Amino acid sequence: IGSHLLGAFVAGMSFSQVSRSMFTWRRQMKRLNQWLIKLFFACSVAFTIPTKELLSFDAFIKGLILSIIAGIFGKVISGFAYYKQWNYKYIIGFAMVGRGEFAYLVAAKSMELGLILNELYAIIVWALLIAVIIAPIAFKYVLQKSFKHSIKSGVKWFTIKAEAKHHTGVHFEVVDVLHNLKLDILEAKVETDGDTDCSEFIVGVSGDDNLDKDKIHEILHDIREAVGDTNAQIQLLPIDEMDILPLLATIGNDQQLIETQTRINTRTNTASNVVTEPGNEQIEFNSNDKLSSNLSTSSIIDDIDNEYLLEIKLMASHSPKIFATLIEEMEINGIELARGHMEDFLNTDSLVIFGRFIRSHYDVNVRDIKSNLKNILKLNGVSAEILCKKI
Repeated sequence: IGSHLLGAFVAGMSFSQVSRSMFTWRRQMKRLNQWLIKLFFACSVAFTIPTKELLSFDAFIKGLILSIIAGIFGKVISGFAYYKQWNYKYIIGFAMVGRGEFAYLVAAKSMELGLILNELYAIIVWALLIAVIIAPIAFKYVLQKSFKHSIKSGVKWFTIKAEAKHHTGVHFEVVDVLHNLKLDILEAKVETDGDTDCSEFIVGVSGDDNLDKDKIHEILHDIREAVGDTNAQIQLLPIDEMDILPLLATIGNDQQLIETQTRINTRTNTASNVVTEPGNEQIEFNSNDKLSSNLSTSSIIDDIDNEYLLEIKLMASHSPKIFATLIEEMEINGIELARGHMEDFLNTDSLVIFGRFIRSHYDVNVRDIKSNLKNILKLNGVSAEILCKKI
């Protein structure tokens, strides 16, 4: 047991720090893995079970007692050791009850080596089976009871913006991640300058679920794992459900449309007021430093002569002073600020800047500008991804 099983475990650990390893394995081996698991338990465990001894009343009763004492009670009390989160003791305990896959192999190997008799092996199998059957039922009950009175954020729909180094198929990989997270995708956009990919998704959580801190961390982690870029910048922005109604009507999602209209009619607080994370600001700015509010990105370039226009999309860790520094660098490179849009949420800044080339700098290389801007960010210790292109 120690040789091949422990070796397989160590082999998996060796890839734990390799970028995209878990994502690639799950994506490439998903279907094959499902069949291999079935064959593994059928051939290694099920074939060895002595059915005559297993179906005896004596084996069942002893297995039931062993399951209650060792398989259930013994694991449930382990949750009491986590004193920092005392309210979650039963959740942790019952989550441990179903972890018995390896025990089947140990029992089967022990019988093969003659360490235990068929009768004892049958008792152990009953104990494990009963624990595995009870575990999901009990875990669901304690999970619902523990979070029954928890305050929900009220956020059902939100925008996910992601910028990362370009690689082929990244858009489809992020879509795959969102589907695995049980998120409904209403709209998806992607653009690239050849070096950086910029993706934007309008998504919603399924059923009665809401966007909370745990869900946010899960989304951020899985998307970063998929894009495989340590400097990738990801931002989540809550959306007012009123803005989603036309989109739901367009795609013909009648069920979601009815549910959303019902929530809007019954709610008393807006979603943006419930989210406890700091920083949810939107600012529009132009060359005259006049502020306006809530303009969509698509409308930013209205009334601007875009014959020689540069679009810059930047996502970076929050840094209030970096915008002025970037504008100065743009002016040095012969680009004057036309207009832009900035959003700050969850300690991440998302900027869309439109700059007009000064006529004496029409021949400026966009890649050189991008390189200069990235150097400025690096010198200021700001982790960021940036997309630059002429429009």
